[in-house]
Amino acid sequence: MTISNIAIAGFQHETNTFSPDLATYAEFMKEDSWPGLTEKNDIIARLKNMNLPMAGFIEAASINKNIVLHPIVWASAEPCGYVTQDAFDKIATKICDGIADIKSLDGIYLDLHGAMVAQNSQDGEGELLRRIRQLVGPSLPIVVSLDLHANISPAMVELCSAIAIFRTYPHLDMADSGARAYALLQHLSAGQPLQKNMRQLPFLVPLTSQCTDLEPCKSIYQTLEQLNNTNESLISLDFALGFPAADTYDCGPCLVAYGTDQKTADTAINTIATIVLEQEAALSQTLYSADAAAKKATKATLNNSQLVVIADAQDNPGAGATSNTTGVLRALLNHKAKQAYVAVLNDAEVTSQAHKQGLGTRFQAELGGHNGVFNDQPLHCKLEVCQLADGNFEFEGEMYHGITAQLGPMALLKVIEEGSDVYVITGINRVQCLDLAILRHLNVDPQTASIIAVKSSVHFRADFSPIADEILVVASPGHHPCELESVLYKYLRDGMRRC
Repeated sequence: MTISNIAIAGFQHETNTFSPDLATYAEFMKEDSWPGLTEKNDIIARLKNMNLPMAGFIEAASINKNIVLHPIVWASAEPCGYVTQDAFDKIATKICDGIADIKSLDGIYLDLHGAMVAQNSQDGEGELLRRIRQLVGPSLPIVVSLDLHANISPAMVELCSAIAIFRTYPHLDMADSGARAYALLQHLSAGQPLQKNMRQLPFLVPLTSQCTDLEPCKSIYQTLEQLNNTNESLISLDFALGFPAADTYDCGPCLVAYGTDQKTADTAINTIATIVLEQEAALSQTLYSADAAAKKATKATLNNSQLVVIADAQDNPGAGATSNTTGVLRALLNHKAKQAYVAVLNDAEVTSQAHKQGLGTRFQAELGGHNGVFNDQPLHCKLEVCQLADGNFEFEGEMYHGITAQLGPMALLKVIEEGSDVYVITGINRVQCLDLAILRHLNVDPQTASIIAVKSSVHFRADFSPIADEILVVASPGHHPCELESVLYKYLRDGMRRC
């Protein structure tokens, strides 16, 4: 019986180069929506049953008793600004040292994001792969999984043997992508070569237009699935829509294909590329102003039981924003909104003060607006403490199922202002409001709300769409740019257009 020794490691960061906050080593150690930095066999135990690529790979590999997995490290930090050189080098060194310690290594699996930008490298994943290739040589199979928002460089495709990419946004198939990465590694380990091709497309797509539940992305990914399922010579075809908040040379959408022959890979790329290029205009989206959205939502919910969800897309912490801006909150107050909730505003000082004051108390505060976002400032207000919580709860939605949140102190606060009925969920850590469990943790029944404003771009749709009568996507001040025509890029390839 031949034993295959497979090294597995993960290093995830979606870098928003417009965000002021750096991803330090401490950020990778932090427990939040996902586990903090985890090493060796603890990886298998901690990530079990989570909707994560690493968990999907481990589960798929567990069926084969001839495979021995060698976990090294799995690290992820909440999206923000550049990964510090110190953090990148420490984690990359852990991965490389772990690989070097394994005797008779037969393959490597890496759970990466694809849009990591470090202080010492625009192409974080490409740099990591370069260091690994220096260790193991050119022929050892290396398979990686990437996020749908990856900005894929030619170096990444050249340095690894195969890539599997998420095919849904909201990302409901993260574990499935890890399982597909395992299938690709098995194909290579069996001595079956893969011919590959990649193509970078010449325009940027804002995250607000990338939802695969909506057109045109819904049809694009349906065609991609059909091609993957009907052509035996096509081993894998994937499409990353890119992460436009990363100002890098390789920012933008990219197609990657692997086939048993070069013609198959080339044809698959051409087919999807033609479809996407034809949909360029449809990938643009007009966003509401905060005032227009609050006015529309307040009017829609005034005399009936409708629920309107407002997506504060440019202050989405899941895309590297600070989750601290007050534009949507102010608009809801200005329009005297009733039974309206804003979640989650990252304000450690106000949250700590609420816990110190206690339930039922009222206090003056400078809420939010503390991160230097242009055209945003703190809201001077009186707040009533309605609920307090420790931030430890089980996520309930499909995307984060199996994950226990460890978010630290949180609070439900009512803004005391005559004629309005507006509540804010605050916390000491950033978290994207993509799961209804966040509201329920603060004893908020989403079914009784009229308006819920979420700091999210698209991920919220998986859990919130089934209960929402209407969804309004807003461009209010924040560090995650969604209206790309106004963004001042420095490093994009010449000729890159913006949807």
